[in-house]
Amino acid sequence: MAEGADREELLRQLAERDAEIVRLRELLVAKDVEIGEERGRRLELESWRRRPRLEQAREHFWSYFGEIF
Repeated sequence: MAEGADREELLRQLAERDAEIVRLRELLVAKDVEIGEERGRRLELESWRRRPRLEQAREHFWSYFGEIF
């Protein structure tokens, strides 16, 4: 009977730990979004069209691997 109680206690502790991990992950995602909004910049069509040729070439090259990665 004591083993059953120990098992129940362990399961309860694991459930609490899992809930805490989920809560912390949610906080991390929220912080990442906040940082992204702070650091992000608006991309305009004209500035995108005027980007350097090397950047365009890289995008073109890596576009072939889009399905793999």
